[in-house]
Amino acid sequence: MIICQQIIRVLISVVPDNLTMEFSMLKIGDELDRIGRQGKAAWQRLKKDKNFEDWRTAGQAVVTARQWAMNEAGTNQPIGSRYNALMADWLARYGLDDMDKGARSRLVEMMDNIGAIEEWRKTLTLTERLSLNHPNSVVRKWKAATTIKETDPAEPKETVRTELAKALERIAELEAENAQLKAHVEELEAARDCEREVVQQ
Repeated sequence: MIICQQIIRVLISVVPDNLTMEFSMLKIGDELDRIGRQGKAAWQRLKKDKNFEDWRTAGQAVVTARQWAMNEAGTNQPIGSRYNALMADWLARYGLDDMDKGARSRLVEMMDNIGAIEEWRKTLTLTERLSLNHPNSVVRKWKAATTIKETDPAEPKETVRTELAKALERIAELEAENAQLKAHVEELEAARDCEREVVQQ
């Protein structure tokens, strides 16, 4: 098997680019072809009736194609003219080329996080699960529900209850201070009254 792969790679390296792509497409394995056909069928159903399982099936096809195209292009990232050409041919071959590019991007993001997304979906009601099926809405809602919002530790967000407790504490402090001032005023008035009596005598 390894020797066959090496021979194929050598043949690909000497064949002109326009023929290389055709040769490369011919050597798609049965598993990749099966996934592609399932993705095509799911995409055709999605054009009529949207559901999460078909998006998942189409997503598996796109993610598998992406990995295959990266391997064939000899890159570890989904970029480059060779990768783009291989991916475009694969998408066209399986009828996924008319999927909106933004939806396909979100679909890949959904598939990259499918384990966490499925766990999150288990917490939803049946109605919510049925209404959330398009990758754009699934990824957006999943991120909103699971992303921890960062707060500035120097400025903690106060709740109404905390603000009320602080206000009541301040009122108690001011009342105590007011009572002390009243007592001090009474002492001063008493001392003044005593001084008047002494002066009058």
